[in-house]
Amino acid sequence: MHTYSKRELQRENAMPNILVATDLSLRSERAVRRAFALARARGAALHLLSVVDDDQPERIVERRRAETREELERFCAALPDAAACDWTLHVELGDAVPVILATADRLDAELIVTGIPRRRPLVDLFGGPTVERLASQSLRPVLLVSVAAETPYASTLAGLDLSPAAAAAVRAARRLAPKARLVGFHAVHVPYAGLSAGGERNVLGAPFLHLAQADMDGWIAANGLRGTLDEARLEEGGLTVAFARMVAETRPQLVAIGAHGRGGLNPTLLGRFAAELLRDPPCDLLLVRR
Repeated sequence: MHTYSKRELQRENAMPNILVATDLSLRSERAVRRAFALARARGAALHLLSVVDDDQPERIVERRRAETREELERFCAALPDAAACDWTLHVELGDAVPVILATADRLDAELIVTGIPRRRPLVDLFGGPTVERLASQSLRPVLLVSVAAETPYASTLAGLDLSPAAAAAVRAARRLAPKARLVGFHAVHVPYAGLSAGGERNVLGAPFLHLAQADMDGWIAANGLRGTLDEARLEEGGLTVAFARMVAETRPQLVAIGAHGRGGLNPTLLGRFAAELLRDPPCDLLLVRR
């Protein structure tokens, strides 16, 4: 179990730069609006990035680059939060994912904001494969915005799989939504639960639930999250079922997930649940990979 040092905690509590990637679509417009609201609330510098495909004739590339910058400047200047934010435009050439990651590294961005994936098989800046590539390769938190809302998040749900990634996701969620109610849940599979009923089921499951509660409490304490989480719940059942139950109960506006891949052949893969959630999020989704 990883215990965070004071220096690590201090580093994660700072958010000097936010990077939002936009392709000028309606999906990315929602992301830009959310990014401006977050930058204003956090007192962060906002950087807007659009990537133009350079696999075209040079005259077309330069024309599109100029048109993209002009459109972004016009759109951003009209936003209510623009006058209160320090924002900068970046229009770069190349392949979207490498350019976004390189720009985030250059700026030392603490958060990357994007729109949700398209629900059709097209590959562009926010085509499904591209968004999954970005989320799976970034070691910086990635916020996928799906809801057209500019009010602060009021309810946040965090998955607790007792990993370093989950701890980082909880902290990132608290930074993004400092006033939101933050509820974490840990899904626990109780062996043979389906083979028994009533009191017998409770007796058989009690030892597993007791150990799981102790593990979760120890993880929360070791990672300094007691003052960060408003509530931590132990949910019996598989992760997908427990998550659906918690979403229905808490009605979150933001879901925070620590993403990690355990396969040895490709360390950049998202965990299976995080990858599935990315394709169909119930609300805005914050992914933090470690």
